[in-house]
Order: sequence, then C-alpha cells, then structure tokens
Amino acid sequence: MLAPATHPRTDRDAERLLHIDPASGTFRDALVRDFPALLRPGDLVVVNDAATIPASLNATSHPVELRLCGAPSGDSWEAIAFGTGDWRARTEDRPAPPPLPAGTRLDFGADLHATVTGVDVSSPRLMTLRFAEPPDAFWPALYRAGRPVQYSYLDRPLALWDVQTGWAARPWAAESPSAGRPLSWATMLGLARAGVKVASITHSAGLSSTGEAALDARLPLGESYDIPEATVAAIARARRVVAVG
Repeated sequence: MLAPATHPRTDRDAERLLHIDPASGTFRDALVRDFPALLRPGDLVVVNDAATIPASLNATSHPVELRLCGAPSGDSWEAIAFGTGDWRARTEDRPAPPPLPAGTRLDFGADLHATVTGVDVSSPRLMTLRFAEPPDAFWPALYRAGRPVQYSYLDRPLALWDVQTGWAARPWAAESPSAGRPLSWATMLGLARAGVKVASITHSAGLSSTGEAALDARLPLGESYDIPEATVAAIARARRVVAVG
C-alpha cells in the first residue's frame, strides 16, 4: 500500500523507481540508482535547475503566513495567504486569513517588509506584493526570514537543503522540483559513464495547494520557464529525451 513519506531520505538514490517497458508494457519496481542502466548511449536527460526558495513567510505584523508562488515578475511577487496555524495542520484545514487589502504593509521580522499591491477579484487569498528592500538586501533577508513550504504528513519540518536538487541554480521554485531530488551525484556519474547526456531548463515550480477549493482548481498558476539554446540543440541531437521534473 502506498503512503506518504514521513521524512526525506538521506540515501537519495535508494528511492523507488517504477519502470514501464514501452515495448512489452511490463512493469518493474526498481531503485533510482538503477536509472542509468535503463537508458542507452545517446539518450538525453533534461533536469530542472530551479532552486527552491524559502517561500513560506510568517508575518510578525499580522496573524498570517504568506507563501510566495514562484519567481517574481519584475519586482512583483504573487503570494497565497493563510490564517493562523502551522505546518502540522493540513493546508485545507487552515483558517482563512484576515483581510489584507491593497496598501497593507506586512513585516516579516526586522529586515523584510512588503506592501500588498493587489488582491485577486475571485479570491482574497491570492495577492501581489512588492518588497521594500533592494535586491542586494532582499535575498539575504528572505533566506533569513523564510523557510521551505512544509507538509503536514511529515514527522519533522523540512530544512532548505532537504528540498534542493544537486544542480539547483536560479532561485525560482516555490516548491521543490522533487522528481530530480533523488538523483545523487553517484547516479549522475553513472549516466555519464553510460553515454547519457544531461541538459537543464529552469522552471518555476509553483505551489501545490492553496487551502481553498476554488483557487486549487486554478492551479497551476502562472509559472516562468527558461530553455537555453544549448538545451534546445541537445534535444534536437538526442535519440531519446527523458524529462525529470
């Protein structure tokens, strides 16, 4: 019987991997460390190199938690607001936040501040923010004040390093690009030895839950992506492309 994991594995490549043979349709219960043996020379693995940001922010000025939705558009961030409670409560069981109309100033400790610049017409939980700090001050302050989005089925809170892949680069993802997390450097070395190439894209993986059924029905919200020219060329050359989300 399948059940949610209660904590992240430290032996990442011992995660289970379901392999479906495209020719015979047979199923095989494998491990992630078996991944290189399932591919052929000339295949291409495409990974998402978005780093997971500490997207969960507890305001010190209001009884709310804000979850950033992903990469900003210019200096504007989308966020979802939650009422009182913590990560031990299921998202759908969290109470609604207090009203946060446009113009509301939110403080997240002493050195991170934001102003609500807009509220979605169909859901007051969804809003846009503008942070007061310039970029060189904002990013360190965000990493001090925030933490990764948490999940109630876990037995302990996640640290930021628990939700990163081995090739995390640009800080774009609101939640972890978790399909790539089990790929250890040993597995990646196995791919290279098997003649399998690796290329990357950046995709701003967004929030998986909002606490409101109507808003959940709109997921995913807008998510940025970037595909380098080198990756486009690698895809064109490849025999077979395997995408790792």
